[in-house]
Amino acid sequence: MVRSGFRNKDQSGQRSVALLPATIERLRTHRTSQLEKRLKAGEAWQDNDLVFTTEIGDPLYPAHVAATSDK
Repeated sequence: MVRSGFRNKDQSGQRSVALLPATIERLRTHRTSQLEKRLKAGEAWQDNDLVFTTEIGDPLYPAHVAATSDK
């Protein structure tokens, strides 16, 4: 299926997405916060290579997203 106005994934299964500078900065801030949480969690941290996680690196589920906020 090809969606109009969207680029398909390349051979590696990736695609580029244009982001606003403010979004890039917010993601960088989030990454710093996540690294701090990772250090705090220590051995409890689950490295799942995710951008948005629980306090110990687990995937977020809809109930988690609705019940929490990034502080």
